[in-house]
Amino acid sequence: MTPPLAGIGPFGTTEMLVIAALVGGPVLVLGGIIFLVVYLSKKQK
Repeated sequence: MTPPLAGIGPFGTTEMLVIAALVGGPVLVLGGIIFLVVYLSKKQK
């Protein structure tokens, strides 16, 4: 498996986890908010 950031620099497992957390955290939060808004709007109709 080649790391997706190959060529930028030597990234270890810890760095990859930190990057994944920084990128995935906001994405999960935004996804949850959008899901709740859609769910509530459909529930009211």
